[in-house]
Amino acid sequence: CPHKISDEMATLLCEFRIKHDDWGARKLLKVLRDRHPRRRDWPAASTVADLFSREGLARRPRPRPDHPGAPAIHTEAPNDLWTADFKGEFRTGDGIYCYPLTIADLHARYLLDCHGRYSTKTVTAWPVFEAAFREYGLPWVMRSDNGPPFATTSIHGLSKLSVWWMRLGIQHQRITPAPPQENGAHERMHRTLKREAIRPPKATMRSQQRAFDAFRTEYNEERPHTRHGGKPPGSQYDASPLFGLVSDHLQRLQTVYDDRFAPEYGPWRPVVAQVADKFLACGILDHGFALIRCGRYTRPTPTGNSYPAENSAAALPRLPPCRRGECGSC
Repeated sequence: CPHKISDEMATLLCEFRIKHDDWGARKLLKVLRDRHPRRRDWPAASTVADLFSREGLARRPRPRPDHPGAPAIHTEAPNDLWTADFKGEFRTGDGIYCYPLTIADLHARYLLDCHGRYSTKTVTAWPVFEAAFREYGLPWVMRSDNGPPFATTSIHGLSKLSVWWMRLGIQHQRITPAPPQENGAHERMHRTLKREAIRPPKATMRSQQRAFDAFRTEYNEERPHTRHGGKPPGSQYDASPLFGLVSDHLQRLQTVYDDRFAPEYGPWRPVVAQVADKFLACGILDHGFALIRCGRYTRPTPTGNSYPAENSAAALPRLPPCRRGECGSC
């Protein structure tokens, strides 16, 4: 065979490999060629790599940490589980890289957000999730892949983003590395997004974002979805009861405010807007968060707390929620 390595060459390569077991075939050949300039029978790097494999001298790949795998998907209502991912990057017409970040509700297949970012760093993704939480409330579970900014190579794969989610009371599910079908509904949506809003790319990031916004409106409000019998996702999605709770009880709060809260917090009008805003922002701040459910929503909170269904003062959360341990949400 013209590509066969001679016994002398094989011995030379293997002995040198034993001395430098962390060098690859290309580096070994480079050094040996310099040391033996008169030899001309040097094999290709791929042939040398095959030799090392046969002789048991190949470097074993570093074992990947065990991954528990994502649990089976089960949803009963909107906001049970959100999925998030970065669509593959592409260049806009002006040469700028665009990284579309998408967030969707799995139960309703509702596209909560599609936002072009300049990178996949945490600093660019954080504001998108914060805006989604403010607008739609909090999901019970967030499902993502193992890439940045959702996971890292640190202990248990934790990242700043996933730690923030846990502080908000959101369970983070990471799919098994490699098989994207564990997030199949989201990947299918990405295929439609690519066809209708990315191909061809727009001239600038601003015009590309307009295309994303138009796609999201059409996808949610007009495009039929087979999961819902031809109805669009928007017909099946309701925002989380988290923020609706304040609106539902705001009138009742006003009627009992003078008796229960005025002595400590002052007259109603000067403080009501501030109190309501703090209530809605609880969890977005750095104080942590406990999910809120009133009696109309029968599913218990992760901590087991719930509110009675009757329209009574007992159904109202104590204020202010940002003082941990002193409010109904805690």
